[in-house]
Amino acid sequence: MIADAYDYFIELRDGHTSERPAALWRSVRDSGVWQFWSTADWSWRPVGDRHRVSAPPRRDTLRAVDSRRAEELQADRQLWAEYWVEFEEGPDGRRIARSVIRRRCSPEETRCEFSKGNKFWMITLILSEGDEAVGKWERVSVAEADAALEVLKGQPGATDLGRSGLNDARLGGSFRYYVSMGSEGRITGLWRREGDHWEFFSALEWGWFPESYKYALVYFIGTLRREGKLSAQPEDLELQEIDEQRARELEADRESWIRGYWLYWPSSTDWEAGERPGAIIREVSGARVWRDELFPGHNDRWFDTDDVMRFPDYRSSDYPWLEKTDRAGAATFLEEEYGLIGVVEH
Repeated sequence: MIADAYDYFIELRDGHTSERPAALWRSVRDSGVWQFWSTADWSWRPVGDRHRVSAPPRRDTLRAVDSRRAEELQADRQLWAEYWVEFEEGPDGRRIARSVIRRRCSPEETRCEFSKGNKFWMITLILSEGDEAVGKWERVSVAEADAALEVLKGQPGATDLGRSGLNDARLGGSFRYYVSMGSEGRITGLWRREGDHWEFFSALEWGWFPESYKYALVYFIGTLRREGKLSAQPEDLELQEIDEQRARELEADRESWIRGYWLYWPSSTDWEAGERPGAIIREVSGARVWRDELFPGHNDRWFDTDDVMRFPDYRSSDYPWLEKTDRAGAATFLEEEYGLIGVVEH
């Protein structure tokens, strides 16, 4: 639940309304400390020197809301998403949807994600700089985007952004919670069950999804895309039941879903020459999904990368180089190299 120690505000600018605001902010009462709601990973992020957002917006763009309205805005994830479809003309003159872009905006970034026949969303720079449609991209509703993706993917619900357990209206219901364990005794997934209905917690979208939402394990080697097999059904896993409090702790602890950090050199020759690394790579994984992310990517944010798969690729003349580090080492490097703090927390 949201603490009473905060004052909450919506930001109204550039034609935004109280029903669909530009951003959600909160301040620690009587302290001058500000935070904003990030639609990139559905979390509260700090505002201040050396953070991604250095200052709150002007007071004249803010309107106070109560904690209940703030809860509603956090829980309604589609409220923060916009969709575009790329159409082409078919042989009979009908328009055929080819791909979909989803865009989410919050104070630290504009995140655009691209999806077509493959089973996942991938970050893209298309439409990230403004509202102008590019080529055959056309603004559509959530329902229209979902219908287009159902045709492309052969499955419904592809626009699903998940449910926030921490702000879930069904908290205190009849859920039972479970974890799956790896061979080393580490938690590999978080599940919950209500009757015969199963949901899994995605560490990528940071939300709960129905078990029927079929992620594919997709990875890249150069331009080659391969799709691995989905993990077993929850009934086939060796699950351990946990209480709701422990489930909430796991959902709130982002570090528990980080599987590793690496110092990154874009070229092995740079590493051999003793150059400083250029970035940090981390692996994020959970019940059905995993992804390697690099920071800084475009616009100083975590960005999808396939460099872990290409290290080391001795068949090529040059390839990226990685060295294992830990969370503290990653945080120290990013602060020293880029002057940013708190990056590994999100």
